Amino acid sequence: MSNFFTGRKGLTEAIASTFRKNYPSLFPNLPFFQELSVGDFGHYENGIFTKKGNLSDFDIKYDCSSHNLHTFFNCSSANTSCQEVGGQADGKIIPVKPTLSVKLEQENAYFCCGVFADQILLLDPAKAIEKRINFLTAHNIWNKNYCIISSVYTARNFIFMATAGKAVQAAVELSYSPILSAPIDEVLSQAAVHYNITKKTNIGHIICTGTDTPQVVACMQMLKLKRSNLMNYKGLETPPEEVVSLDEEEQYYVLSIVDE
Repeated sequence: MSNFFTGRKGLTEAIASTFRKNYPSLFPNLPFFQELSVGDFGHYENGIFTKKGNLSDFDIKYDCSSHNLHTFFNCSSANTSCQEVGGQADGKIIPVKPTLSVKLEQENAYFCCGVFADQILLLDPAKAIEKRINFLTAHNIWNKNYCIISSVYTARNFIFMATAGKAVQAAVELSYSPILSAPIDEVLSQAAVHYNITKKTNIGHIICTGTDTPQVVACMQMLKLKRSNLMNYKGLETPPEEVVSLDEEEQYYVLSIVDE
């Protein structure tokens, strides 16, 4: 399916790389707003996850847990600036409608920020799921290059914008209405009710959500089958009389966190 990120390998890889540097083991959900859930599997390439199905398609049962989060995140390219400018104050110092000014000054430049709202994660996936997937792999049903989404992070008050083509002078201004009772240092991260684009230049793609917008799956963690050396895996506890065949060793895989 064609979207803004199709064919923009440099941009998608840059976003994924910055996410991993700032938040180790997290991968952005490109294109944003793609509907993904824990247990989905598919290919991950050039910063984009392409869903092929869900573990439930193979009758693999799993449990999830959910945790509330209130963490502000910011992931931007180099030569990108963000400045909050004043609006009309109401006596509580906090402007009623401040403006967020963002400038993007290089090709494939982008700006992304928001508030992590929830984390939904797969519970204790290793043994039962691993055994089932090894069976599917041995019968050529499972592709060893598949990644499994083990955790998703939803976000609110989400903003993403990127330059159009090779434009190197891009800018956007957004106004938003904060909740006046919010602490001053949390206005941008938690109090936005809605955003309103007041001006934009050379912006190729922009997403803005408010508190009344459904939460976005901003990023995820993934698991992938990796070949395991049984001798090293079993180590010194391997009984002396046990013989590990090379065929068995080559066919044995374990689920590991995707870190590349």
